[in-house]
Amino acid sequence: MKKAVRLYFTGIVQGIMFRAFIKEQAEKCNVKGFVRNLDDGRVEVFIEGNTNEADKMLEICQKGP
Repeated sequence: MKKAVRLYFTGIVQGIMFRAFIKEQAEKCNVKGFVRNLDDGRVEVFIEGNTNEADKMLEICQKGP
């Protein structure tokens, strides 16, 4: 079964290689999507993949780099 999730991160997430970390982990978890900086300082992450892989990526996002 497929799962898609959109996440928003606040705080110190720009300028610390957060997007690169998310991209690297998404490739390892075999999920697709995007990560981008928003004008208000947040980072938006959209992930899509099999439920187990997406859930694993969510856990990684909660822990951070």
